[in-house]
Amino acid sequence: MDWQPVADAIVCLLNGSGMVYKKIAGALLVLLLNACANIPESSDFPRGGPAAAPAGWTAYCKRNGEDAQCLKVSGTTWRLLDHINWRVNATPYMSDLEKFGGPYWDASGQDCEDFALRKRNELAAAGVPLQAMGIATAYTEKGVRHAVLAVHTDRGVFVLDNRYSTVQAWADMPYRWQSYFDPLTNTWSRIAAAEQTGP
Repeated sequence: MDWQPVADAIVCLLNGSGMVYKKIAGALLVLLLNACANIPESSDFPRGGPAAAPAGWTAYCKRNGEDAQCLKVSGTTWRLLDHINWRVNATPYMSDLEKFGGPYWDASGQDCEDFALRKRNELAAAGVPLQAMGIATAYTEKGVRHAVLAVHTDRGVFVLDNRYSTVQAWADMPYRWQSYFDPLTNTWSRIAAAEQTGP
């Protein structure tokens, strides 16, 4: 579709006098940005049986009173996910051993699960439902245990990962997925290995 006439109309409205013209131009601009956003498709995690919660999760929930839907993605929400991922990733990495003396999940920390928790908190503060966000664990291509924030959307599951500057479809990651915390059921589940399609 040719969006030039819409862009021309926005410029015309912005040049008009009065607040009504500017509000209409703003609404058209939001619609244009949402329509032009290049949002990829993903899929859901293939679920296996129950899984044990990673060390630290249970203690984190007790300390923070976890209140454990699917996020409809527009251009605006996609940019929000990408921005929060990028901004939190700008924090220097520091292992739990260095910062806390051992494994400790906390949004003030500076390793993978801490970054995932901080992204979750910041997205929730921006209006993303907690029920759409869970933590997923995996082994990296080097065999290192890793955690990411997984966001359930109307286009599938996407991950916000401290190792990547942009939001990624879960199946495009070079990981061997292990488990996922489902906030709707408040349980951890294995991610079925046989159905993983990642590199």
